[in-house]
Amino acid sequence: MTLVIIVLVVVALWAVVAAVWNRRQKELVERDLASVHAALGLEPSDPNGARAARQLKADLDESQARTSAYMAALDGLPVGVAVVSPNGTLQYANPRATSFFDRPHEGSVLASRVAALGQRVSTSDVAETIEMDVHEPDRRVLAITAIPAPPASVGESAFVYLEDLSERRRVDAMRADFVANASHELKTPLGALSLLAEALADAEDEESRVRLGQRLRAEAARMANVIDDVVQLAETQSLGSEYEPVSIVDVMEDAETSVRSRARRRGIELIRSDVVDQVVLGDRVQLTSAVTNLLNNAITYTAVKEEPGSVRFGAHLDGEFVALFVADTGIGIPARYTDRVFERFFRVDRARSRESGGTGLGLSIVRNVALAHGGTVRVESSVGEGSTFTIELPITPEKE
Repeated sequence: MTLVIIVLVVVALWAVVAAVWNRRQKELVERDLASVHAALGLEPSDPNGARAARQLKADLDESQARTSAYMAALDGLPVGVAVVSPNGTLQYANPRATSFFDRPHEGSVLASRVAALGQRVSTSDVAETIEMDVHEPDRRVLAITAIPAPPASVGESAFVYLEDLSERRRVDAMRADFVANASHELKTPLGALSLLAEALADAEDEESRVRLGQRLRAEAARMANVIDDVVQLAETQSLGSEYEPVSIVDVMEDAETSVRSRARRRGIELIRSDVVDQVVLGDRVQLTSAVTNLLNNAITYTAVKEEPGSVRFGAHLDGEFVALFVADTGIGIPARYTDRVFERFFRVDRARSRESGGTGLGLSIVRNVALAHGGTVRVESSVGEGSTFTIELPITPEKE
């Protein structure tokens, strides 16, 4: 019985609320119609006037809705949009443009440049584009384009667009730098091959020919390593489309198999710690390559110490991630270089790296593989004591 009473009370309250709402909406409509009648100079009782007023109000509502939709679209644009009047007044700026203008110091300078450009374009009726560097809070390169607005829209004003080119310029610079470094890395062994070939052709005794032949093979192998690493680096940038379940145990075993004989030749003890039996979605070949690169790097920089050292590796769970680590007792990395070791062609000691046959791309490949699998890579190092590299992969990769 109590439930029935509650239901009846709720229904009654809902009816009261609905009635109040409808009455309020009717009052608003009648008030708007009265305003329209007054503006048109019509009597409220005139049926033609009432019909015209209703139509006018409907047109106004539609226009207002369309304007709101346009403004919402402008507010959501990734580029800055501003409207500048012929006298240089900033009439409108969307949130993206406002974010540039609100910078404490250079924001006012930028706003002045935009106003001046818009004023110039609105009077000359010729579109114009300039670039401007903004240095706070970090360096940005902005492309500022002003075009005359159609006279029917906002008079003789100008539309100004602000586009952030910083990321594009950074990528272009990285590409140019990569091409220059790759060309240099290939040119060095190519020049050596040419000189060695000439020397081999002129060699008269067997001992010289054997020695030059060995040098030729070494330089050819070095060039092949650079080419292989460049190709692999390119492949890591297109990962992610065909991932499959991969066992971390299999990855670590494959990497260990590929470097064990090299570690033995160098007198390095290879120690396998516990490896968690975890499966992740990924590319087994590339994940194995990343761990192999870390192991080879650890062997190289541990073998150069006077006393033979060790390289320890394994994998364990760390929250929602599985951490694959490689720790060595090598020469270590100075603190000022730990943030740069993952850059392409960067070497802490170029002479030692060349002697070991390193291309400077191994750690870049490791970073790309980690990022392509939704993970990260980091290094902790102490000079003279060794380094520990860790790849963290999500147990459940993020879906785009």
